[in-house]
Amino acid sequence: MDSPSSDRPGAGQSSPNPGDDRALVEVYSTESESEAMVIQGLLDSAGIETIMTSDIGAKDVLPIGSTILKVAADNADEARRIIEDYHSNPPDIEMITDDSEP
Repeated sequence: MDSPSSDRPGAGQSSPNPGDDRALVEVYSTESESEAMVIQGLLDSAGIETIMTSDIGAKDVLPIGSTILKVAADNADEARRIIEDYHSNPPDIEMITDDSEP
């Protein structure tokens, strides 16, 4: 199920680097890697750096699980707002066809 992550204390937080004390917060989780890439692109275009991780088991055994997007804690609220806006107002995509060929 695609969903913005909950706001429960400590959910999805970790240190991005051993020397960096900024916490990463999980803001989105989906079973569709392509959907996660679309959301990552939206956040990146808004200037919010994202890290994509997964909790997928061994791909050669059972390649199922979630793709997770994390952002710095100070960007989490804005990221969640962008994700919610995207899901509330999906883009209108039309098929492009070449009508010049018979």
